[in-house]
Amino acid sequence: MSHEAPTRPWEKVGVNICTIPHQDYLITVDYLSGYIECDRLQSKRVSDVIYCLKVQFARHGLPLEVVTDNNPFNAIEFRHFAEKYDFQHTTSSPHYPQSNGRAEAAVKTIKKLFEKATEDREDPHLALLAFRNTPTEQLGASPAQIMFGRRTRTHLPTTDCLLRGAHDTAAHDALVTTKHRQAAYYNRGAREQHPISVGDVVRTRWNNKDEWEKADVTKVLPHRSYLFRYEDGSTRRRTSRHIRFSPEPPLIIRDDNDAMQAAANPPPPPRSTTRPHVEDTARHPPPTSSSGHRASSPPAVKAPPPPPRCSRSGRQIKRPAKLKDFV
Repeated sequence: MSHEAPTRPWEKVGVNICTIPHQDYLITVDYLSGYIECDRLQSKRVSDVIYCLKVQFARHGLPLEVVTDNNPFNAIEFRHFAEKYDFQHTTSSPHYPQSNGRAEAAVKTIKKLFEKATEDREDPHLALLAFRNTPTEQLGASPAQIMFGRRTRTHLPTTDCLLRGAHDTAAHDALVTTKHRQAAYYNRGAREQHPISVGDVVRTRWNNKDEWEKADVTKVLPHRSYLFRYEDGSTRRRTSRHIRFSPEPPLIIRDDNDAMQAAANPPPPPRSTTRPHVEDTARHPPPTSSSGHRASSPPAVKAPPPPPRCSRSGRQIKRPAKLKDFV
């Protein structure tokens, strides 16, 4: 004697546990569409089984009847779960799995899919996705079409109209209207942000508690995000909310090679600009000319500036502008 055919999807489901090489899975199948849910179990304990069923019922809704075997579904904990989630729990006769034939057939299907996918070194979940979108000979439509009222996207080329449901257009129009209204309310208190492009100097911070750090923009990313380079040479990504435009001079990035080169070649000592001591002047007076007048000292020749220092990569080492007042 066969089960009565349900009138809608997920009204009556069959549940069973199977083992696919060294791993337990909970198999749940819809009696009308043949849609199969396959969840990995941590163990065969009834608590783990109930948790997976709760996730499935939250996704598809509460069924009216659940058909299972006796072990471990005949536990008192599962009976309390059936009362709380308001469904009728029907168990098959002992040693007669044929009474839950829908779930047993789903177990065979899942085992074949996983076995063939493993032999071909393919993803078994993609094989399950293809099975859900394959029309059946008895029903004429795929399990996904019966469950969701539309097809689900696979690797096979599909037109966009086949992936849409009956309420997609109305939901899209309502969502666009809501977004326009939200933007209008938000823009009332917002102000135009200073345009930022590559090479600009800005101040950024990670969160509202950090200090503003100096950086320059190296790349403009979508959705008002930017890639910055900091004084230590590191690069980070931040959004426009954590950016402030700064009129400061550009950054001078000093890497490790530059620091080693500067330590190996220190700058020459500065020339002394102090006047000679009075005693030294009296002891060694300046020379006089033949007419008795002191000869004027020759004008001081300004020393040429030292040659610029370069790093190993050939880049010229520039002294930061903030240190111009220090020797």
